[in-house]
Amino acid sequence: MSRIVFPYPTDLSLFSMIQRIQSIYLLLAIIVLTLTFFLPVWAWSIGTEVQSSYLLYNYGISTSQPGYSAPMLYPVVLSFFAVLSIVLYGWSFFSFRKLGKAITLVVLALFSTVAYLAFLGFIIYDMSTTQQLSGNIPQLGTLFPAIAFVLGIMALRAMRRDQALLRSADRIR
Repeated sequence: MSRIVFPYPTDLSLFSMIQRIQSIYLLLAIIVLTLTFFLPVWAWSIGTEVQSSYLLYNYGISTSQPGYSAPMLYPVVLSFFAVLSIVLYGWSFFSFRKLGKAITLVVLALFSTVAYLAFLGFIIYDMSTTQQLSGNIPQLGTLFPAIAFVLGIMALRAMRRDQALLRSADRIR
């Protein structure tokens, strides 16, 4: 009887990693959080004039008003929490063989995502009151950290299901 030989290795860990649903959730959370660096997070307008507006990005505040110096601490902290969440989700994605470590990393990433959203709320409140800006306009980048949080919760639930399945298999042995 001849043995069938495949032209590619069958024990690729990447393919076994992608098979699990929590890996897909984590990968989507990484992609969604990365998109926040390319889209505006929040916008303010001054009065009814469309020409005077402020756009908050993770990397800075853009404005059409000449001579405006934006506080640089806000985008730096937003970027820090976004990058920390991306790194923690990514680290959890690649540490799929150690389920306990992956669960801990996802929990830390969820706390980092909540910190991102809380600091974003502080920025919105502070910019609206101290800069006398009106016309708060949420942008698409505001929604993405919330989506990443939900995806992280879904990944955590799937990991806990896997952990319970492993414990029940250990009890059977």
